[in-house]
Amino acid sequence: MATTRAFVRNSRLHVLGTNLLGSVLYSPVFGSPTRASDVSPPNVARFRFLDPRRA
Repeated sequence: MATTRAFVRNSRLHVLGTNLLGSVLYSPVFGSPTRASDVSPPNVARFRFLDPRRA
């Protein structure tokens, strides 16, 4: 799937894996200050509702 974005998430909306285009699409989520730590997976819901840049 090199010509389309792809990502894997779980039921808690954690992004578990992406291909190259998926990582570009979700780069704001990966770089969000709402992440608990660099080890924890990025969370789409946390980004959507708590990221100060989205206000």
